[in-house]
Amino acid sequence: MSERVVIIGGSHAANSVIETLRWEDFRGRLTLISEEKVPLLSPTALPYLLENGDWKDPWLRPLSFYQDIRVVETRAIGIEPDRGRVVLPGRKRISYDRLVIATGASAAPLTIETSRENPVLTLRKVQDLHRIAEKARRSQKILIIGAGLIGLHLAQIFSQAKKKVHVIELKDQVLPGLIPSGLAFQVKSLFEEKGVRISLGVRLETLREKEGRLSNGERVGVDLAIAAIGIRTNWEVVQGTSIAVREGIVVNDRMETSLPGIYACGDVAEYRDFFTGESRLNPNLVSAAEQGRTVAAALLGKSDRHPGLISINTFRCFGCELVSLGRIEADVGDHVLEQGNFEGKFYKRMIFRDGRLKGLSFFNIPIDGGLYYKLVREGVSLEREEERLFREPFLFGKALAQRASKA
Repeated sequence: MSERVVIIGGSHAANSVIETLRWEDFRGRLTLISEEKVPLLSPTALPYLLENGDWKDPWLRPLSFYQDIRVVETRAIGIEPDRGRVVLPGRKRISYDRLVIATGASAAPLTIETSRENPVLTLRKVQDLHRIAEKARRSQKILIIGAGLIGLHLAQIFSQAKKKVHVIELKDQVLPGLIPSGLAFQVKSLFEEKGVRISLGVRLETLREKEGRLSNGERVGVDLAIAAIGIRTNWEVVQGTSIAVREGIVVNDRMETSLPGIYACGDVAEYRDFFTGESRLNPNLVSAAEQGRTVAAALLGKSDRHPGLISINTFRCFGCELVSLGRIEADVGDHVLEQGNFEGKFYKRMIFRDGRLKGLSFFNIPIDGGLYYKLVREGVSLEREEERLFREPFLFGKALAQRASKA
């Protein structure tokens, strides 16, 4: 009898598991349990859909992707590890030999006092997109809580739509934890040049019908409020089991949970950082795909081990492009190269350790982020070549990555 593998959730990580198993000619039976109907929409596509309304091809995968697997379109409400079963509504069960949890994450809620007429919205699902788009058409004053990637993307969209946009951020810079403070100042200035107001070190305390009160005592007019303050992992399916959970479901270097034969990957999984070894989340597409491949390798009986999480983010704003990769802040003993021009709107920063690249932050500097990810991931030796790489990040970076591939 062929092995039964059940995957809960239709995320990027889940798709990576399925694609890798197909590539390796997996002979078992695959079942996908998805709360949303297939084909599935990528959460990362939602701001772009809000921006241009192009619904031609926003799906993670086409419908044909799911044709040779069993798809159950319902919510998994729990698991019974001792019996190897997933619990569905209506007392239904699906049996498995091995289980993959790729349930992703939800938008972190903002717990403040609001009115029923003017709630704080979030953007993570298609339903959220429709609610925001509908209300935005009737709104002029828009308050965005959170100056991360989603928050600033929404700020750009509404600013270009001639709305009055105010972004508030509890931390002391925009894109906190994603870019260094020097670059954050440039990004903030760019948005302010475009008419977006940004207030740092501030939180929303209450929201009434048309007015919000901030922690600095200021009262601001609000027709539409959107919270973009991070994520909350969807780990509830393992609640009541002995599977270890912190911020997310804790996994080892095979993406296996504390219960053998049960794996987790993508936004829901918590694993060790590549540089520090500390356990954390890493919600981005590149990491989700890597983790999915590691799970598939385990299912195929291979010995592959995940080497650790590396952050990579790309962001386009008002015609400018930003890339951040790996470590953002330097540690004692690191070699840092940095150059920026506020008027010319460019910035570059590289962090090296023992002749190897640890991280970079580029703004309006053309590079191939995938090639640089390879240099960091594989620990390519760059000794005595750091300065040239900094001067010629596109051409020399490409040459180094090609050289590493041949080694």
